[in-house]
Amino acid sequence: MNRDFQPQLQKLIERDGQSGHIKTLLMVSFWAIAVGVIGLPMQALPKSSLPIPSQIAVNPEDVVVSGEKGNYVVRLFVNSSKENVWKILTGYTELSRFMPDVISSKVIESKGSQKILDQVYSSAYTLGLKAKVRLQVTESYLKGLNIELVKADYLRSFHGTWTIEKAPNHPKQLLLTHAIKIDPKIDFGKDIFYQFYREGLEETMIRLKKEIESGS
Repeated sequence: MNRDFQPQLQKLIERDGQSGHIKTLLMVSFWAIAVGVIGLPMQALPKSSLPIPSQIAVNPEDVVVSGEKGNYVVRLFVNSSKENVWKILTGYTELSRFMPDVISSKVIESKGSQKILDQVYSSAYTLGLKAKVRLQVTESYLKGLNIELVKADYLRSFHGTWTIEKAPNHPKQLLLTHAIKIDPKIDFGKDIFYQFYREGLEETMIRLKKEIESGS
């Protein structure tokens, strides 16, 4: 089991108290069964369902994650060029080097601006299990990415976008916006999945910011 999962499970147990201990374990058990056994058909996700970033005050040094229950928007300011950001975001085979939940990532098909990726994830939100994901990425050079789910062990649906633009009021910086819509193949225990996923998302984005700025 992934080492990140055990302390987070302990936090849930401590938070819920003795009465919540059994409930938490049952939720995790059902979740594990759903992830490992149940294969539900993937549902198409319309692009219009993506959350819209709200107008929030952002410290240029911070990574800000907003949203809940599978709908998230990440905004991060970076001191870098568009060319360097593009190199990092599209360096698909190098993602496991700095993204903590990515075990492996490879390009299995490349046709112009479209790439098909096979990736393996392991984190608290997968219960430490290795979970395979196949994604289709459409690239818009120096502007952003559109990411669609092809198939996955543990996801019913996933859609994501990256946009790269000049930071407003900070001419020497770039603003990266990452919007995500994700739905796991479980109906019982989703709140735990979403909690772990958001926590992992924050950590990943902080590491991404550091990776981008270290190469600038």
